[in-house]
Amino acid sequence: MSLPAISVRRPVTALMLMLMVIILGVVSYSRLGLDLLPKINPPVAAIITFFQGASPQEVADLVTVPLESAAATVPGTKEITSISQEGISAIIMMFDWGQDMAEAREDISQRIDLVPLPEGADKPVVVEFDPTLLPVMQVSLTAPEGVDVAGLTELATKTIKPRLEGLEGVASVDILGGVTKQVTVKLDPSKLNAYHLTQDVVSAVISASNLNFPLGTVENDGLVLDLRFSGKLKNLDELKDLIVGYVPLEAPVPGMGPQVIPVRLGDVATVEEEVVRGGSIARINGKPSVAMTIQKEGTANTVFVARAVRRELEEISSELGGLDIVISMDQAKFIEEAIGSVADNLLMGAVLAALVLLLFLRDVRSTLVIGISIPFSVIATFVLLYFGKLTLNIMTMGGLALGVGMLVDNSIVVLENIFQHVERGEDPVRAAITGAEEVQMAITASTLTTVVVFLPVVFVGGISGILFKELALTVSFSLLASLVVAVTVVPMLASKLLFRRSRDRNAGTTTPAPEDGGERGRSVYGRILGWCLDHRALFLTVVFVGMSGTVWLLLPKIQTEFLPEADEGAFAITLSMREGTPLERIDEVVRDIEEILDSDDSVAAYSVTIGKPEGLGMLQSFFTGSADARISVKLTDRVTREKATRSVMERIERKVKEVVEDATVTFSPQSSILMMSGSAPGTVEVVVSGPDVREVQRLSEDFATKMASIPGMKAVRSSLTARKPEMMVVVDGEKASLNGLTPAQVALAVSRAVRGQTVSRFEKPEPESSQGVSTQDIVVKFDPESVRDVSDLKNILLWGRSGPVRLRDVASIVPGEGPVVIARNNQKLSARLTGQFAGRSLGSVTEDLVELISETTLPEGYSISIGGLSEIMQEGFSGLRFALCLAVVLVYMIMAASFESLGIPFIIFFTMPLAAVGVLLALYLSGYAFGITAFMGVIVLAGVVVNNGIVLVDFIIQRRMAGLPPREAVIEGSRRRVRPVLMTSLTTILGLIPMALGLGQGGAPALRWRS
Repeated sequence: MSLPAISVRRPVTALMLMLMVIILGVVSYSRLGLDLLPKINPPVAAIITFFQGASPQEVADLVTVPLESAAATVPGTKEITSISQEGISAIIMMFDWGQDMAEAREDISQRIDLVPLPEGADKPVVVEFDPTLLPVMQVSLTAPEGVDVAGLTELATKTIKPRLEGLEGVASVDILGGVTKQVTVKLDPSKLNAYHLTQDVVSAVISASNLNFPLGTVENDGLVLDLRFSGKLKNLDELKDLIVGYVPLEAPVPGMGPQVIPVRLGDVATVEEEVVRGGSIARINGKPSVAMTIQKEGTANTVFVARAVRRELEEISSELGGLDIVISMDQAKFIEEAIGSVADNLLMGAVLAALVLLLFLRDVRSTLVIGISIPFSVIATFVLLYFGKLTLNIMTMGGLALGVGMLVDNSIVVLENIFQHVERGEDPVRAAITGAEEVQMAITASTLTTVVVFLPVVFVGGISGILFKELALTVSFSLLASLVVAVTVVPMLASKLLFRRSRDRNAGTTTPAPEDGGERGRSVYGRILGWCLDHRALFLTVVFVGMSGTVWLLLPKIQTEFLPEADEGAFAITLSMREGTPLERIDEVVRDIEEILDSDDSVAAYSVTIGKPEGLGMLQSFFTGSADARISVKLTDRVTREKATRSVMERIERKVKEVVEDATVTFSPQSSILMMSGSAPGTVEVVVSGPDVREVQRLSEDFATKMASIPGMKAVRSSLTARKPEMMVVVDGEKASLNGLTPAQVALAVSRAVRGQTVSRFEKPEPESSQGVSTQDIVVKFDPESVRDVSDLKNILLWGRSGPVRLRDVASIVPGEGPVVIARNNQKLSARLTGQFAGRSLGSVTEDLVELISETTLPEGYSISIGGLSEIMQEGFSGLRFALCLAVVLVYMIMAASFESLGIPFIIFFTMPLAAVGVLLALYLSGYAFGITAFMGVIVLAGVVVNNGIVLVDFIIQRRMAGLPPREAVIEGSRRRVRPVLMTSLTTILGLIPMALGLGQGGAPALRWRS
């Protein structure tokens, strides 16, 4: 017994199965997570090594090159690049897609553990590149009245940070712009010299005079008790009174032997508690603040984590009255709005599809029978999404929106054929079974042709394959669900609801009114079709010429891109200044920009972070680019609704360029999608590699000049162009040896004098603190005023074998400069050229770059290659071209198997080229470029455009088998199928109209899933 027969003859069973699916779907939906995109885990690992105080050249020579040589032998390595900056080395290894990253990490660790590293270098850490390393939220705290930034930092560190890190799914919370309190001992070099003391002696005394120490155990009153020495300093006065040395008494008392007087710390140094900035400044809307960036755990859901953080911040704000907490960046907010917009578009598309059904059928019950397949298929898809471990994201929701207009196609064909049988006077139950069985093979074939085009996506690697895998699964799930509904639910409902009334109405001789208009329309269509059959050559010539002309005229005018740009209502400003520029000067420039932002009505809020990032933030800068200051700007809701972010950004950019002259300022719209790929929107990247750094620098500078001449290109920079001015202490080995000093002793003494050294921790009583005390570092260094310039440094006193010696006697201080970043690509020195472009598409700019590279003459051993988004786009297009060809072949195979004919599918294939006309017209009229989403739409079209042809040809074949001549069979079959064809086409088109218009936050990213 067939499925239609089972569902019609056992309606209660069919109803219970429907309810079961609905219940499971509702439960599954409630447990699905929300994300912007499918989980993207590129096969990339990074080896991170910290080498505090080392220059980029030292990091490269002593750490990066040895580790890179060992790591390059790991099997499966596709590309290896490295970046050496001051104090840190990062080696980025890219593997083939599908690589077992756990195994790769193990191989990397085994190889680098054998590499000897210099003293002072930390143990290398191997991490997988994960977009979850990027913060999901940034929170800015503004101090209430009476609380300074130091108090705010302590509040954030001791109260807010632990509470947020205790939330489920939160991995870490980093604090930016905070300040700390420390006890600073500022030594006076002249007084040290007068008392014959050194910084090392003073530091050793402080360290030995401020400690608690276990001494063992002792018995008392029959108990064995721990014996502990307590020698902590109680206040700063005790620290100042520490005896750090002795000097002979100038007028000794006769007869008492050598007499000395103590030298106290306060005699040779200034001891004070001071606030120390941590290397960064943070502000929110012009007010001093402390910023907190929140990272989630790799497996945690972004939206769930963000919601938990918001709830916790609300509780903290209510408990700590007066504390102003501003969420300056929230990935989850955009995700929620985008998913909500796509859901609205899905619902709107479903309503439009239902209106089409009502317009054609002119009967509420008929519309209800077919329309029920939409929500039921969607709900059934939620079950499959849940068990497939997928999330509700732009791709899965877009897949539902893509399929919402197609879900009713099968049901329309089934219902239309059932109705034809009822018109011939058959019993409704028998008509439902027979009508569904007749078209069961046709709708199965048409559904499979749509589903099968997604199979080649498995072979598409890179980000494109990951993005579209979940889209493909969702559409396939929903269409298969709609097929089951069409052959089970629709026949059952038709036999019970629809046709009882239709049969009563048809009991007389009058045909129902709704069919009159349809008959007239089909009659007109039949006459037009007859004319076309009589003038085949003329008709085919017109079609061919029109199609060819459209492609020839429009194809050159369609530009290409990677992904459509989403208007998120926010943009970022990055500012870079000459290396060595003081933080205070950078702050002055940033304040000029803040004044422009304050005066612009379109700006809702902005947050500022000044200073180089640290920790994970430094790792992030390797992928997004380093800067001296970053400003995140959030625009008003009005600008977001009007999608006018870029125009506002360009207006502010023009104003900023007028007032900022000695800094490089770049503007880029916020793109959560491109952030996942480690790239910024509107940027291109070129890598110049070779064995000699000077030749690489020359080639990169020449090519940068050529890049800057490309129309629309701006802000072209080379990683080798930036040089950092520095002063170098060069030790004379012979003079140092004569004085009993080694170069290491000289370097350590100068470092401690200038940078200082932490010698102990001071415990300060804090009655209001939960711990009762607060701890502060005790830092000993020379008074900054005494080592401010080179002449002061030369007078630093060193203690050698025969007494004191000045630095200038054993070393010289000379000016120099070094690279800010040393980059290598596949173990060759390289320069990374980056540039921004505006007013053009990524594809057209990439074409210009390819042409420039082909025109550039390179010495042997040197290369210039395109990277960044351009490389990702080229790889994506290459994979999708292969997927399109394979999809066409698979569609042919499905049709050949369905018709049991090798020739009939070619008749239907003639409709495929006509789809190209619609694609080009849609892109040309809308002004959008052809990206990977549009390319995926073309692949979907390979399966969709043949659906109507399959239903049409299948019925024509049935008419031929019934004995009609070919011409009459074509006309009769086409007339009988024109209404379901129009209905299925219009429901598909109108179901996608809301998505095509790009309504809401999710509209822009979702655009062009269907072309």
